[in-house]
Amino acid sequence: MQNETIEETTESTAAIAPISAGAGPLRVLVDWLALLTCLVLLPMLGLFASDLWQRTDFRFFPIAILAFLLFAFRKIRLVPVEHRWRSYWSLGILVASSLAGLVSALAVSPWLAGLAVTGMFIGWGLARLGDSRWHEIVGWTLPLWVLLALPVSDAADVSQLLESSTASSASVVLDALSIPQLAIGNLLQLRSTSLPASLVCRGLGSIYLLLLCTTLLSMLLRRSLWIGGLTVLSLPLWAWFSAVAHLVLAAYLLESDGPNLLFGARGLAVQAGFLVVTVLLIWAFQITLKNLFAPFQAYSAGQHGLHSFYSRVVSWPTQEESERPGKGKETAPTADIVSSSLDRRIELIGISTLLVLAVATGVLANYEVFGRSAGKRMEPLQITTEAMQSHF
Repeated sequence: MQNETIEETTESTAAIAPISAGAGPLRVLVDWLALLTCLVLLPMLGLFASDLWQRTDFRFFPIAILAFLLFAFRKIRLVPVEHRWRSYWSLGILVASSLAGLVSALAVSPWLAGLAVTGMFIGWGLARLGDSRWHEIVGWTLPLWVLLALPVSDAADVSQLLESSTASSASVVLDALSIPQLAIGNLLQLRSTSLPASLVCRGLGSIYLLLLCTTLLSMLLRRSLWIGGLTVLSLPLWAWFSAVAHLVLAAYLLESDGPNLLFGARGLAVQAGFLVVTVLLIWAFQITLKNLFAPFQAYSAGQHGLHSFYSRVVSWPTQEESERPGKGKETAPTADIVSSSLDRRIELIGISTLLVLAVATGVLANYEVFGRSAGKRMEPLQITTEAMQSHF
């Protein structure tokens, strides 16, 4: 019986030996396969980078690539893989990535080339990084997946929907402030000028840049998949809230003969400030979610299985990382070292922000009903032909 076990182990080791044997770089076939694939796809990747750079909203992509390199290569350690299933998954991903690279060259698809390189790194990591778990390897590529999630055409760009929603919501707030204006599509028409909502929804106010910042924040703090997923799902609301606040403030100051917060270096600085404040609020929101969905510290006798399942769902994969030998202190999230009193204050900020978002969303969504029932809805601003001609 013992001999059979030894033989099975030997066969398993022999099955994965062609992929994972050898500790040094470029010692096995998979290293050369990954390297040659990246070299062959360099022209397509150059086209992908050029396309992103021409679209000014996506010029943050070098930050995503640099973040991927920093997260991945500071933890890469070539260790032989000892699990057969990882070799099978690695082989499948490598073959699929190679086919995707071939199709991208034939169909001249830069996006597919980026997908092929991302898959090639995951497949190579599963084969060569035996000391890293599969979700860690996939997690390092999250900045690259953000780039792949960018819209390939203007028709699929959700920023257009954000712009129209921002203009109409800002119009409602300015109505409450008794500032005459009119929202036409994504344009907010004031008495003195017209403000396109793209000024606050593009550039540093882009929802895609906010997605990258949120992804990097979750990676730095090692948030669980549950908290990270809820944060990503709430991003449209955060982007909308920040854009409406920026546009309302800019319109109010313009009508009050104040400084212009939309153009020039001042506008760029203000937009960066709104981005920083939004990221800080998202950080407080994540701490609130972490405390709200905290895993059970003790299980009841009758519901041990249910409590254990809930704890694993809300804390995966951070719980598995903390349970690894010698990794408890190294993988402790940065937020865990914050004092309890400060943690409660941050949680209070997160809850207050959620309440403000909920109330603002409810009031703005039902403004038509509220305005008609109260009989206080402002008459639309009459825009003269000369004003429209001066704008266009």
